[in-house]
Amino acid sequence: MITIDPKVVPLTRLAGLLRVLTLGTRYDHSCQGEGKEKVIARIRHDMLLEQVFPSKFEEGMSELALLEIYKTGKYDAKYGIAMAQRNGLNLPKANAHDYDVTKCSLRSLSVHPGPLRHDRDTELFVHMRRIGAVSIVGEQEDGTDGVNHVNIYSDGRTTVGRLASNFSEGPFDTMDGTFFTLEGYYHWLRIRDWTRTTKYAFNMAAMEDMYPGLRKLRTVTGTEAIRLGRTLKSNIYGGTKYRTGPFSKESLERFRWALAGKLHKLRYNNVTLGNYLSMMVYCGFPLTHYYVYNGKVKYPDFREWLPNLLSGLLEHIDPNDSDFDLAALQAKITEGSI
Repeated sequence: MITIDPKVVPLTRLAGLLRVLTLGTRYDHSCQGEGKEKVIARIRHDMLLEQVFPSKFEEGMSELALLEIYKTGKYDAKYGIAMAQRNGLNLPKANAHDYDVTKCSLRSLSVHPGPLRHDRDTELFVHMRRIGAVSIVGEQEDGTDGVNHVNIYSDGRTTVGRLASNFSEGPFDTMDGTFFTLEGYYHWLRIRDWTRTTKYAFNMAAMEDMYPGLRKLRTVTGTEAIRLGRTLKSNIYGGTKYRTGPFSKESLERFRWALAGKLHKLRYNNVTLGNYLSMMVYCGFPLTHYYVYNGKVKYPDFREWLPNLLSGLLEHIDPNDSDFDLAALQAKITEGSI
């Protein structure tokens, strides 16, 4: 028996075995019992962690003999503890036996800033939180998005964070008709507040006729909506004594009503976005909002506004269910009980 540097020979051989298992059926019969999915997951853990459990290999070990090592769950708890530590979490030994190796995917472990950023699968970290893992890294930054918090941002690390941002695409129903994004609706409501405050005869249809760009806010993407919205607001009340502040009570109600609809319409992992986000918050993932430029975090003004709106709605959505009663939630919004 020869101990080989686990970062050299074994990992190279494991890559070959993993390729055989994922692309072919050669060892399907041999993997019965523990299951091919778990065997693949254990091999992937060794490769991702760059430490092999166990670390002893015979130099001339056959693929079949190598495969036998991964047909046992003997080391699954060690995988869980090691994977938790790698990602800034502490998984107690007493809880590690509940670790499911199949929850880890390559998409769980995106740690590179800049152009190498890619979507982080939150399933692994939700699973770890559910079995008792706690964060030992306090910083909320791009590298920990989806690990110890969720960034509600159109270019965030997680799918759920991007879906929850105002840039996610519908179309979505609102009290004022259909909008392709809630970013467009946000700017539309800003101008609605101005119209309501300054016009003797309040008529948004007439405003849309007067300013065609206002109607266009209903159909453009989030990026286009923010540019168009700023231009419209500048043209309509720029240079006047009107000063924007928080949404009026009426506009806030309208936006929250539409936001509830979006949480119900969009789905992730076979549940509504609202239920999934509620589950993440319940498991200890706070919602936040920041931008990332060249790998650096920038906190905008009013960064708590959307996370707070979402959190207020999520308190009324069951974290353990796959759907929620949208009509009941929207009724609570209009009657002012939430």
